[in-house]
Amino acid sequence: MDTDLPTYLEAKLFCNTFGKLCWVILQPFFYALRPVITYPKTPTNLEIINVIVQLAFDALVYYLCGEYSA
Repeated sequence: MDTDLPTYLEAKLFCNTFGKLCWVILQPFFYALRPVITYPKTPTNLEIINVIVQLAFDALVYYLCGEYSA
């Protein structure tokens, strides 16, 4: 199954000129979200650890550097 192919709903919604314009503008979102929607998978333990480490690092940077203000 190829996740680059549009779903049936996408094919029906974006079949006219205005719909195609909307699809072109929103294409990055469709490419990012289509695999998650069409073939969802449960996250592995390493993926969960990865998210925790990223959030902890972000919190550390925020704590040490503070909020940016111009």
